[in-house]
Amino acid sequence: MEGGKASLVFNLMGEQGSLTLDGETYLVRKHGMGSGHWSLELDEQEVLSAQKVSMLSRRIEMSTPMGELTLSPESAMGRSFKLFREEQVLARIEPVHPFTRRSTIQLDAEDYDAPTLAFAFWLVLMSWRRAQQSNSS
Repeated sequence: MEGGKASLVFNLMGEQGSLTLDGETYLVRKHGMGSGHWSLELDEQEVLSAQKVSMLSRRIEMSTPMGELTLSPESAMGRSFKLFREEQVLARIEPVHPFTRRSTIQLDAEDYDAPTLAFAFWLVLMSWRRAQQSNSS
């Protein structure tokens, strides 16, 4: 998102929040407490959706303007994720260091949709947040 500005907000409770891209605010809504289904909404219209493949997996299928995408961890225990379209890696999201909250998004494809990339990043951060909360309880 060269030249763009984005911010992500997580609600204190639950797995909802918002993201703002260049002044436009999108809502992230979770559909049911144990559903594993989220949507990204702009002006009360769903623009993207995401669904966990299974409750035991961190893999997420996304319906986006770019087509059907998969957000998947690189390894079972790691924090790094890849965003795929079929077999093509579109982006990698990974922490800068194992003990930091700082992270990077590396684009591996020239074509991307900023809301899709920001929503994928939001989902990865939510996954990290969930793991941190379960480790501290």
